[in-house]
Amino acid sequence: MCAADFWQKKKFSEWTQKEVLEMLNNSLWARRVEVVAGVPRSGGGGMREGRAGGRPPGVGVDRQGGGGETGADTSAALPKASLLIRFHAALPIKQAVARARFGDEVLKSLEAEKMLTRKEDAYLIGISGPARLLAGDPSVVFTAAQLVIKGRDPIRAQNVTVDKEERGVTPEKGERSVTPNKGERGLTFYFVFPKGTNPIKLEDEGFELQVKFPLFELKHRFKLKDMAFDGNLEI
Repeated sequence: MCAADFWQKKKFSEWTQKEVLEMLNNSLWARRVEVVAGVPRSGGGGMREGRAGGRPPGVGVDRQGGGGETGADTSAALPKASLLIRFHAALPIKQAVARARFGDEVLKSLEAEKMLTRKEDAYLIGISGPARLLAGDPSVVFTAAQLVIKGRDPIRAQNVTVDKEERGVTPEKGERSVTPNKGERGLTFYFVFPKGTNPIKLEDEGFELQVKFPLFELKHRFKLKDMAFDGNLEI
């Protein structure tokens, strides 16, 4: 983000609808990444996954600086899609949701105040995208989901819930943000990562979100200095 850092210049109660949507859909706390799906093994057995075992170059790569593999782009013919990674427990995201829900009455709303002052004991990370790409057994997907921090044990997902959106986005409500294609069904996986007694700190510098879906493996790195808000780390 550059000069458009409106969240540093204006109170959230003054954010315009356009700014609310930008915070929810394309900000430091709502990252869009492009991934490439794998293909079935010959003979119909399962999906290719992992760095070895024949996964086509580029599978799992996000195009915004995340992890995954590099190499010649032999995956041009494979299914591609844009995903949204959003930090739902981060204060700026909660402020955008409150502004969208309560409008000019947001500072008078007791419900908004309760939401914005609530102490979060977990990181809630949503991954949204087309159902054709994200479809999978949540009880299997969440077991491999983790936040990897250099020099520390990874933080593994504690729980996951899935929300289906038949028509894609309803951004005016401030809650969903990805329309895969017009009329295409979308999914959002909400991963809960416990903070515990040793939460992520700015001194940790960064971490990598890792999630394995049946069709691809997502790896995306986040720099913590980019996610400071009013002097506090917000993830």
